[in-house]
Amino acid sequence: MNRNFLAIVFALGITCLSVAENGILSSQVGYDTNSTKRFIIRSDRPDYLSDNEVFSLSDSGKRIVFRGNVRKWGKKWGTWWWIADFTDFQKPGSYTLNIKNGQLKISSETIQIGNRRLWSSCYKVIAFDQLKTRAEQAYTGKGWRDCGSDLQEFSSHVVAVDSLCDMIEHGGKLLSDDEVTALKQQILRGTDYLASLQDKAQTSGFGDGAVVHEARQKDVVTGNVAKAAMIFAKAARFVRPLDTEKSAEYLQRAKRSFDWIEKNGPVLNPEKQVFFSSVHGAPAGAEPPKDQWMTRDLVMMASACVQLCKAGQSQYQVKAVKYAQDVMRRQVPKSQVEGGLYGHFYTFGDYTQWGGVKFTEKANVHCGAWSKEGRIYNKGGHYPHYILPLIEMCRLWPNHP
Repeated sequence: MNRNFLAIVFALGITCLSVAENGILSSQVGYDTNSTKRFIIRSDRPDYLSDNEVFSLSDSGKRIVFRGNVRKWGKKWGTWWWIADFTDFQKPGSYTLNIKNGQLKISSETIQIGNRRLWSSCYKVIAFDQLKTRAEQAYTGKGWRDCGSDLQEFSSHVVAVDSLCDMIEHGGKLLSDDEVTALKQQILRGTDYLASLQDKAQTSGFGDGAVVHEARQKDVVTGNVAKAAMIFAKAARFVRPLDTEKSAEYLQRAKRSFDWIEKNGPVLNPEKQVFFSSVHGAPAGAEPPKDQWMTRDLVMMASACVQLCKAGQSQYQVKAVKYAQDVMRRQVPKSQVEGGLYGHFYTFGDYTQWGGVKFTEKANVHCGAWSKEGRIYNKGGHYPHYILPLIEMCRLWPNHP
């Protein structure tokens, strides 16, 4: 009996391996009615699907509601890939993709199409369930635990608080009054953790307004302090109906961070820094500049000014325009295309120290943030291409020269 059992398991294993060589990938969350909608088919055989393969989409009653052609994408990671695009089909409901050609008969799992499908499938889990669990696991008793470790980085908390504010601002009728209150309570929790890192920076001798990167560290990063000014000002607006005292406190913290970084930025670390030149696209062996802001930090300063203005501090408009102009002067012109692209931004304004060799802002500059040698210069890179504040300035002040 044992031998027969093992034989069955072995046979089943072979079957599973054979099936696993081919597969259909689809969104487990579902698809928004007006967004891009695709199935991805993979196989280790380049002739798995013909060049003129047709797919069909069937509803829950097994009626065919849409047909299209499968497009061969190419080879990657030792596997061949095809795309079945059904973007033009926009009727909400439950559907299955099918491909039938002779002996070939494959079907996908059931997928969902609906209005705001991504939002409705995710926001409760992420904004409430996950944050509640992460709050319970935070070793400081404040903020939230990181998803991959017990870290509680300043910059990642800023992103979370920023997103919670955006949920309230753009959620509209999709959120109940109780959910809005719960979101504001989470904003308070996250921002209070950020406030504790500002307090620690002051007691550590960095001055009033600076922030440290994590509760167990004493690293002060240029971009983090700029983010502090932005997020304290933004949070102040959204928690005001719930806690007016906290709102007033956050606004003052925002001003102190802005004043500190304007006076002391960019932050210079007395220790020798590893610039991670390959990550930044800089020449090999390049050293960090001593007196230049990274573009991402200039954009965040503009963002801080915008949020301060929206919090009632209109005097920051002049500074917002100044920082936006500093950023725009670094934009790659059409005459200097990079890989066929232009309109993105150089990392710095002056490249004299690198012999005039220019390089542009990269998205993965947070790499190396955990190592001692690169901890100051490469930390906090969570907003590398953040032009939203410039867009918002155009909306707020459309007639500004």
